[in-house]
Amino acid sequence: MTIAGDSRFNPQFSAQANVQAPQQTIQETVIELDGNTLDAMETYFSCITTCSLDDGGCITQCVEEFREHH
Repeated sequence: MTIAGDSRFNPQFSAQANVQAPQQTIQETVIELDGNTLDAMETYFSCITTCSLDDGGCITQCVEEFREHH
């Protein structure tokens, strides 16, 4: 197999490997429980539980969105 035929050296493959899923906002993570929307604090905790412990940016985004909307 030549380098050109090896998917590890395919620029399109490499670019796709670096694409991340869009980050959800607090409003997008609102969960309905028996038809009742969770309160703001529960929504905030729902947001941060989707974050990695090492991803301070994700946690900061949850805090900022909580402050802006509540």
